[in-house]
Amino acid sequence: MSQAGKYKQWRLNEHGGDGGTFIKFSPNSQLFVIALKRSIKIFKLDYNRFLSEEVLVYHSDFEVEDIKWSPDSKALLIISIQCTYFVLVQNIHKTEDLTTYRIQQPPPAKLIFIDWVPDSKCLILVSSCNIFSCVHRICDGRKILIPSICSTKEEKPLLAFSSDGKYLASITYHAFSYHIALLSASLWVTLWMKKLELFIIKGLRWSQNSDMFAIWDYSKKLIFFDLNGENVHTLHYDDPFASGFLFTLFSRNLLAATCFKDNEKVNLILLYNLGNWQLSAILEQKFNLESSSHLHAANKLAFSHCGNFLASSLSDDALMLWNLKECCNPCKLTNLQHKTLQWHPRKAKFASSAGNQIFIWECNQDGPMIKTKMYSVVTEMPSADTFVWAKKNLILQNLQSTVILVRDKERKKFVNNS
Repeated sequence: MSQAGKYKQWRLNEHGGDGGTFIKFSPNSQLFVIALKRSIKIFKLDYNRFLSEEVLVYHSDFEVEDIKWSPDSKALLIISIQCTYFVLVQNIHKTEDLTTYRIQQPPPAKLIFIDWVPDSKCLILVSSCNIFSCVHRICDGRKILIPSICSTKEEKPLLAFSSDGKYLASITYHAFSYHIALLSASLWVTLWMKKLELFIIKGLRWSQNSDMFAIWDYSKKLIFFDLNGENVHTLHYDDPFASGFLFTLFSRNLLAATCFKDNEKVNLILLYNLGNWQLSAILEQKFNLESSSHLHAANKLAFSHCGNFLASSLSDDALMLWNLKECCNPCKLTNLQHKTLQWHPRKAKFASSAGNQIFIWECNQDGPMIKTKMYSVVTEMPSADTFVWAKKNLILQNLQSTVILVRDKERKKFVNNS
């Protein structure tokens, strides 16, 4: 059973304009920026009154291709990959003190990667053809070269910051070999670097407590490294009919790795216990042979913040929820194909989408059973590509539109889902 009236819909399309407009929200969900070809507008949100106030307009002399907010929501990058330069806009909350910096790379290089360091004090830049990779310090504009991160014209490095933001792990392909390096994100020195003998590396991910990270490749191999560069453990799934690993995900004491078997038309979720490195469970979800559901695990599989639940929409006809504390007991929530899902960062509830219908689920444990409470709403949006939780509110986005589901404070309780 679902309940109506708990959330109110707030469409932000009235801020749109010509083709090419996109909207990006700040990490604290209090601001959003609209990019329209050669200009941007920044707005402040008032969720209680359903109002947005314009706080900044900036006109650029190049076409805006991407925008990246700083983790502290106080600055943003206006990026042109094609023109190989970007503008840094600071002091957004004080328009009278607005400062901008323009940094353009040398003509032989192409800007292939730029992003914020988690402390919001630096930017990391990687260029093509091994011209240079560097860290740009915001406070004084100093550039710190990082020779251990390199790239070719075809191969971009894999970069991932630890959960606590203290370390940066990188995997680069150079001279027909993979190289892995660990850097200090404060001193910007290479702590160690190693050559890897792996087959088509697919990804890199840190553990939740930042004490190790995992690398996986298409030969169904998972390698774990600690901060000292020691190979903590190597896992290999020995099934000749299974694909290579597509995606991995850490919880506090488990690692989930996904692959699929075309001959049986099934997606596999392998759960490894990080305490004893044993394969504790194999969870299965069926898919159609023509389906591409097994190719998009990043937004279809997620642990709850507490680590007690795992939600998956890897099946074509089911949204599944597993109780990980009770022998992975499954709970089938709907028979619909769900495009994406997102857990709340602090609560045992998540949102999922099936077409233009949005579902919000609250989860509770009752021994081996899972009790869920559900709310659903039909939006004017054909489908939602991404979800962002803004405290009790939910931001839905696709390429064409943005809708915010604002929690109605007068409605306090869900109706139990039977």
